[in-house]
Amino acid sequence: MRKLLLTAKWFAQQNQASEIQISHLKQALSQLDIIDHKASEKLQTLFKAQQVTWPEPATSPEQPDLDAVASQPRIPYQDAVHQMVLQLEALGFGLSKVISEQRTAAPQAGKHLQALTEVAEVKALLSSKVFDQEMAVEAISDAVMQMSWQGIANRPRASFFFLGPPATGKTYLAQLLGQGLQGYAFKAFDMTQYVSEEEGFGLTGLRKGYANAGVGTLTEFVKHNPKSILVFDEVEKTHTRVQSSLLRLFSEGFLQDAFSNEDIDFRQTLVIFTSNLGSELYSNKTFVSQLQQQPHQARETLLEVIRREKKVEKGHEVNAISPEMLSRISQGSIILFNRLSLAGLTRIAENQVKQDIQRFEKAMGLALKNPQSLALAQMVVLSFAPSFDVRALKARTADLIIDPITDYLLDNPGIELTQLAIGLDSDVLAFLETHQPLDSLIKQLTHKHQRLSTTFEIQQSGKQLHLVFKHPQIEKLSRGDDYGDASGIQVALPEVSFVDIAGHDVIKRRLKEVIDQIHQTEKLKSLGVSLPKGMLLYGPPGTGKTLLAKAFSNEAGLPFIACSGNDLLSEGFIKKLFSRAREYAPALIFIDEIDALPKRGKAGAYADALVNRLLVELDGFSKNGDDIFVMAATNRKDKIDSAIVRSGRIDLHLEVPHLDKGARRWFLEKFLNHPNFAPDINIDRLLTFTAGLSGADMQKIHRESVLESIRQNIDIIPESLVLEQINTLKYGQPLSLAESDQRLKETAYHEAGHAVISMVLLPERKIEQLTVVPRSNALGMVSFDVEEAVDYHKDYLFNLTCVALAGRVAQVKATGPKGLDSGASGDLRQAMRYAYLAIAEWGMSDALPNISPAALRQQTQQDWFVQETEAQIRQWMADATLKTQSLVEQYMPAIEAITQDVLQKEILDAAQLQTHLSNSAH
Repeated sequence: MRKLLLTAKWFAQQNQASEIQISHLKQALSQLDIIDHKASEKLQTLFKAQQVTWPEPATSPEQPDLDAVASQPRIPYQDAVHQMVLQLEALGFGLSKVISEQRTAAPQAGKHLQALTEVAEVKALLSSKVFDQEMAVEAISDAVMQMSWQGIANRPRASFFFLGPPATGKTYLAQLLGQGLQGYAFKAFDMTQYVSEEEGFGLTGLRKGYANAGVGTLTEFVKHNPKSILVFDEVEKTHTRVQSSLLRLFSEGFLQDAFSNEDIDFRQTLVIFTSNLGSELYSNKTFVSQLQQQPHQARETLLEVIRREKKVEKGHEVNAISPEMLSRISQGSIILFNRLSLAGLTRIAENQVKQDIQRFEKAMGLALKNPQSLALAQMVVLSFAPSFDVRALKARTADLIIDPITDYLLDNPGIELTQLAIGLDSDVLAFLETHQPLDSLIKQLTHKHQRLSTTFEIQQSGKQLHLVFKHPQIEKLSRGDDYGDASGIQVALPEVSFVDIAGHDVIKRRLKEVIDQIHQTEKLKSLGVSLPKGMLLYGPPGTGKTLLAKAFSNEAGLPFIACSGNDLLSEGFIKKLFSRAREYAPALIFIDEIDALPKRGKAGAYADALVNRLLVELDGFSKNGDDIFVMAATNRKDKIDSAIVRSGRIDLHLEVPHLDKGARRWFLEKFLNHPNFAPDINIDRLLTFTAGLSGADMQKIHRESVLESIRQNIDIIPESLVLEQINTLKYGQPLSLAESDQRLKETAYHEAGHAVISMVLLPERKIEQLTVVPRSNALGMVSFDVEEAVDYHKDYLFNLTCVALAGRVAQVKATGPKGLDSGASGDLRQAMRYAYLAIAEWGMSDALPNISPAALRQQTQQDWFVQETEAQIRQWMADATLKTQSLVEQYMPAIEAITQDVLQKEILDAAQLQTHLSNSAH
């Protein structure tokens, strides 16, 4: 009943009556819709008792503000009205009873057409000036339409949250909105200027009594411009307390200026917050698709990402946007701004060139023609690669187009001109035509950090001046933070290819197969097959894993985003790494030494969280359809958490071994072709000595050979010097020992014994060399080719035992009891190991056939067949000793000849050893 009485009071005020009369109550009933039928019947009865007719509904009802009426001074009721109110209360229709509603005003014909026209004008303005932001323009148009019918509430007329990469038109669109909405002032606030709690006073004022006290820039502006568009740029960077100071704006529609104590009315403002938060979603194709098809679901996804964003205040990590502020912001329209396409950039450049020309014409009084406007705009865009910053493009297009003309006019002040023209030479037009469509060129410039560079020429013909751009070329720029920043993330397009890598033919063939799959993504998808998401290259250090990854990147045409395993020890880095990859997708992430990331359960909760973060990212980009391939390298495959390398993640595993002979020959031929090396160097001989070396080792041999020749002042590098560098790398530096002739002879007999018995018993085991040059690892040695495959059968192990014992046997045979010295300790360890493996590990003993005591011990933690094992090992060694003594006796002439020869030459190769053995047999 309150509405009925307040409406009657309003009519009494309109009539300037001193009392609320029955007539006023009658007028009130004509303005209201009775929603309680029982109340209606009682009122009609009371009206008849007062001999008052029931009122007809008003044809043009007015709309009194009942809250405002209630706040006015009280007007007493006429006795008749008072009695009627008391009777209604007695019948159960008290003041709290809702018996009526205000009737909706009759619509005014044609008013909707006016509202639609205004919205259409705003939408047309935004669409003509802001490119590639159709969703943003549509959302703002909807909000403007909503403003046309919504009344004033306790909050701003509209609020927006503009999200997107920098320089996509967020602030510019807000400025245009101010132009499109008649009577709205515009003000932008850079929130990076309010990063401390104290700086927030600049917005809402500082109380009197403090130094620098004064009104706030925000409150003062809105006080004088109640209808205004307010932009808070990069709101996430402002202090949390500053964010909190704006909360009342959304709950009440007012902010108090601390200096003047005035409550400033913000209810007619449009508030726009901009932010770069949620950047990980901007390049996510699945999210962008979801935004277009399911905007409400995408909105929640985006808000969830923003809730997780953090910043640091006074050493503490806090939410980038406080939960309270984000709750208020999310009540408005959330709009994601797209990255600008080539078409959008070209339209911006074309408009900017047109504007600059118009301003130039107006200022100089000269007509300036631009017949090739589209091609010129494309050239301008490519000149602002690789960042394609829109602000720079708008600000500096005149530097590129107009400055050459003004410079010419300044240098030639007396010339008479009537017309100016800007054109592109045929080579520039051909360049642009060749690279159409330009999208692939844009990607190249971005990934390789390049831009288009041109020269210009000014030609004067009579009173006409022609500016012609010519000589297009791709110019490489120095790299900025994005290409080697403090985070360790580097982006490049390597120039190395598979033809530049020696050997590894099987691996290169497999990598090429994966590249073919990447290039046929759509075909595979149509067959229901998904691409592999990652590959692990594992093997010894220096075998070329990183080089293979770079070649893969080049051949596949993927940007190479590289980091080390140590970089993964930061959860923030992992997140940034994959976010960067999405920006450049399709792209390759290369993680060197991925084993630096510990296995879960081995290094604590933080390490576990790092592995989990990596797994989330690996699963995330595969589910989101991002075109990202991960390649990792390691020397220790066993140290990688199994979840990382399981199927569906980094599941292609390729071993990268040491170089084969073909690859080593490629390296040797490459550096031996240099004139500084002797032409008679035997490459086949060096190939034998370089077995087991990596590409890095081969390059080191080359480098050290050259450096040693410089130290010795040798013009032509002989084979012996190269061989010495190989031995130094493999076996250590030669030692300068004051060895007696007797000690050197004993060593020679010892090594000759090994070599001869090996050639007799194991001819398939190829010898590289025999040397008596003392090194850090041995006083002498026989080195063997490690590339040969070996079948460890019983006879082979027994013969290995004999070879190991042959050195001591030969030394004792030649020098007597003095030869029984400690120099054979390593040989004895080898011999005992062969015996143990054959008997205790592999069940090769006649007394313990197919029984492995070592395996039983490992399984039961108890010793098994101890006596039998000892007896068999003793017998094995006794038999090997007898056989070795017999063979040494038989081949002593060959051992003697080899000893004398190696004492003179220091090193003998396999062919020389075989010659001595053959000669001694005749």
